[in-house]
Amino acid sequence: SLDGREVKIISSTTPQKGNNVVLTIDNDLQKAAETAIVDAINTVNIKSAHEPGRAGADAKSGAIVAIDVNTGEILAMVSYPSYNPDTFSVDYSSLIKDDALPLLNRAIGGAYAPGSTFKMVTALAALEEGVIEPSDTIRDLGKYKFFEDYQPACWIYNSTGGTHGVVNVTEALKHSCNYFFYDVGRRTTIEKIDKYAALLGLGSKTGIELSSEENPGKLASPKEREKNGQQWMPGDTLQMAIGQSDNMFTPLQLVNYVAAIVNGGTRYKPHLVKAVRSSSTGEIIMEESPSVISTTDIDDDNLKAIMEGMRDVVELGTASTAFENFNVKVGGKTGTAEVPSGSDNALFVGFAPYDKPTIAICAVIEHGVHGSNAAVAVRAVLDEYFNGNSEPDIITQKNTLLK
Repeated sequence: SLDGREVKIISSTTPQKGNNVVLTIDNDLQKAAETAIVDAINTVNIKSAHEPGRAGADAKSGAIVAIDVNTGEILAMVSYPSYNPDTFSVDYSSLIKDDALPLLNRAIGGAYAPGSTFKMVTALAALEEGVIEPSDTIRDLGKYKFFEDYQPACWIYNSTGGTHGVVNVTEALKHSCNYFFYDVGRRTTIEKIDKYAALLGLGSKTGIELSSEENPGKLASPKEREKNGQQWMPGDTLQMAIGQSDNMFTPLQLVNYVAAIVNGGTRYKPHLVKAVRSSSTGEIIMEESPSVISTTDIDDDNLKAIMEGMRDVVELGTASTAFENFNVKVGGKTGTAEVPSGSDNALFVGFAPYDKPTIAICAVIEHGVHGSNAAVAVRAVLDEYFNGNSEPDIITQKNTLLK
């Protein structure tokens, strides 16, 4: 009736029990990632009182995504802060007003400047296009003076007045030498850097099942600037080459691009559904197979140069403290990205084992100050993956089951 009263039931259908969806999410890894992001945020804020230049204890949110580099299966996906699904309806009015945005799935819906985690793209483009060879070196002179009106400096020059000296691409990744990538980026050109970034899926949706929540991000380019009535300047290519400029990517895009590089050039579609089983018989009705989106034929020597640089980041460079005494050989790259207000964002992308990668992980801590803080969170997840005491992966036991 118009006033909402039930007059009579015309027909009814007895509810049918649905099938079970088995996710690719590893329960133990998911729990480890949830704990790791909170611990990392808390640690950053505890340290804030002792670090000059901090904007205070302003780290409050972040995300972690772990993926199987050989299938595209998402093994863990965490966005923090989150909410309790059991009380979602009751809490909704307060959740939508919360400045911390707990309803935003930062893993696939948050877009971040990648900072130096982008440098492997620039390196790959330069190597594959023949702009440089793995053995070629560039002398870091501190301030890059190719242009008269725009002369950015390497981060070490701004910090200490020093330079990284003569470095090749592997050493440039280890030291995260901006000067090297300014010069290589300019010579490679924005068009060719964009070509490889797009092949690796940066700046476009990944195809994950949660497409309505996914942010496509933004790949910096002259065409993108022109859409907004602005002009791309030569200096923009320098900033793009080190992961700044207009680049904005999701943690899922970042981890998937790293997975595509370290597996030799195959970009898989990330997915959360592993299989669908009958709720009555347990029979597999549907089982997801790896789906290849694109392939990049990476030269073996070029791949080796990039991966060795990522290994050196962890063993000798900016993430070495975070992975000290870790029992598995890891490769990775830290990123520290400036934001309009507050402390810098912290990012880390990594993979393991180094010799035969099976897992890649990306961690982002908003206002996390330095990428090494995100690396600590990734180490905790890798520790569970390689050293946890859980049973072997069995589809009906370890993976998350949705009814």
